[in-house]
Amino acid sequence: MDINIHKAPTQLLIDAKAVRAMPIGGIRMLVLRGVFAFELFSGHKAPVEIMQAAVGSGS
Repeated sequence: MDINIHKAPTQLLIDAKAVRAMPIGGIRMLVLRGVFAFELFSGHKAPVEIMQAAVGSGS
């Protein structure tokens, strides 16, 4: 997992894809952290698709 939240893929993500690993970029990590916090504090299921759309389509 690369915690860089820029939309351009980093060398780490490029290298991971090259060896067929499942890379997860910083934007996705940011969204998933938000999902966890939302569900923890609100007690409701997070609108993951809406949250992802709000930050863009980064991996």
